Amino acid sequence: MAAALPTEAGVGGEFSVALPSNPSTGSSGQIEVTAERPELLDREYVRSPRLIGAGRQERIRFGARAVGEETIVCKCLRPWEGRAVEERRFSARIHR
Repeated sequence: MAAALPTEAGVGGEFSVALPSNPSTGSSGQIEVTAERPELLDREYVRSPRLIGAGRQERIRFGARAVGEETIVCKCLRPWEGRAVEERRFSARIHR
């Protein structure tokens, strides 16, 4: 499990996290948020312009809804394995 530096945003603002990703391997990301303070706004894959089939980066954007600190858990899953092959935790601090 890898941890990232805390992310901060003011209420009404936005923040994002980035994860390495390679959908061509069958992996998919699952996101868990411990409460509703950060709202999942969208997810976007950014390709490597150099190589076909190379890994990508998935950017996940959140809206900061209320003051507090939350943990966002991102898991990389392969449905046929039934467990996460990687997990990353991000701490989000939402302030006024």
